[in-house]
Amino acid sequence: MNGPHGQTKQGESNNFMARPSFEMNLPSKGILYDGKIPDGLISYSPLTGREEKLLAGGSRGGVSIIDSIFKSCIPSLPIPVDELLTNDKYFILLVLRAQSYGSSYTFPVKCEDCGRKF
Repeated sequence: MNGPHGQTKQGESNNFMARPSFEMNLPSKGILYDGKIPDGLISYSPLTGREEKLLAGGSRGGVSIIDSIFKSCIPSLPIPVDELLTNDKYFILLVLRAQSYGSSYTFPVKCEDCGRKF
């Protein structure tokens, strides 16, 4: 099975508890991670209801919600989440969103001049 941002890893044993697993290449290509993320390739799983609840305003006891989501969706990340480059973090969030909800994002916009909704 292919995802919009990577390949499903078939038959691989992991700690995703039957969650689908995909791969993505980070924009940094892993260059600044001292070889810990070769070619910038990491495995991830889409968001679940648990992560959606956190994004909707749930609490994580003082731990960054983004860090909690990354640890849940990327459990085999070979470096601490806080060592990821900011651009890689943004990219991961976009990939997780696209894989979980689809690559399209629609929302209504109302023209302030004419009142027309798009």
